[in-house]
Amino acid sequence: MIFLTGGLALSTDSGLGIYNGLFHSTVTIQTTDLFIHSIGAMGLLLTGFSPSDLLLPVVPFDTMSAGVQDYLAADSFYSYSICALPGLYLKKPGINLDQAEKEFTSIENKFKSDSSPSGHPHEEKDKTNPENFQLFINGLYQAEGITGVYFPVQDSLRVVFYFSIGQNYSPAAAILFLRLQAILGIGNIKIVLNKSGIPHIRYVVYNTKEVLDKIVPYFSFLYGQKRSDLAKLHRIFDLSKALSGKGGTLDVALASELIHLVYSTNPKGQERKIALTEKLSIFNCSREDPAFRDEIAVENVDLPSKFFIIGLFLGDGSIGFVFDEPKSRAPKFYIKIVFNFASQSANDANIYLLTLIAKSMGLAPNICIKKVSMVTLDYSGETVFKEILPFLEEHREWLY
Repeated sequence: MIFLTGGLALSTDSGLGIYNGLFHSTVTIQTTDLFIHSIGAMGLLLTGFSPSDLLLPVVPFDTMSAGVQDYLAADSFYSYSICALPGLYLKKPGINLDQAEKEFTSIENKFKSDSSPSGHPHEEKDKTNPENFQLFINGLYQAEGITGVYFPVQDSLRVVFYFSIGQNYSPAAAILFLRLQAILGIGNIKIVLNKSGIPHIRYVVYNTKEVLDKIVPYFSFLYGQKRSDLAKLHRIFDLSKALSGKGGTLDVALASELIHLVYSTNPKGQERKIALTEKLSIFNCSREDPAFRDEIAVENVDLPSKFFIIGLFLGDGSIGFVFDEPKSRAPKFYIKIVFNFASQSANDANIYLLTLIAKSMGLAPNICIKKVSMVTLDYSGETVFKEILPFLEEHREWLY
């Protein structure tokens, strides 16, 4: 009920008071009702919503009365009234693959008819500032993109390059990838069903020359494994070309370097059909990984820009509300606003990136390594309300 009504929840000694006590529920008398209302609130929490919708109705903190500020600023207790955050917005029901494809065709036709010769829609010139868009899409790729290389034939050293970036289908995601395609002038856009049966839109490039000449230089603001993968592509291409031109003589050292480099790209991605050891044995190569290959990629030491952070947030970030139930205050519970970036692998590169993000945003690096090998950058309470929400509001037009 707290989220359904958007009412201000007050903690009392005997139970839970809503609307300054006009509705009062005690644990002993209305336990069942309170449980149902709590489950309803959790249902809304579990329902996806657009960050831009969440930010739209926020009233600036400094315009509230001193009493409201003190109430909302308590880090241990965040509850929002209708005046501060009038409700969460539910997404419209999902569409199937056929509907998504038809909608995309309509969007694509309108995009092309409304675009200037450079491929930018006339009505969105500010948002398509080339530098800002490049930083933004680099951030999104850091979260949602992949570039890799594979051997299409088991007993051959010929390689195939691929680039892909995608999101669950939405009109906003469709326009985003159409814009990227227009800027780079290469690639295709595909809509497929993901493992959950949800339409997924992807921008893909399979042409080797286009990947090397367009993708690699454009995505130059990356960090960690994503940056390392792109940095290896030219060396991989040169090695493959050199080995294919040697005729019947195979340089085992070069072949070993090539195989190790290829298998080092996107190591956490989909399992390869041929294991590394099997591929090495086919060409009588050493299993020892050449140590110098890591010197090909130099880590990015620059602080992430605001637009990079917004792009990363759309892929790896989240903002919402959670129940805070300290045992010392049972049966009372609290509602707390939380914000985080999450990475699936708790390696040094991801921890380094999250540290840079915190520094760029002027925040303490509250990094937490989870038991499931995830690493997160977590904030809650006053920090979210006074620091992060204004930051997201400033770049609201980029959120969808």
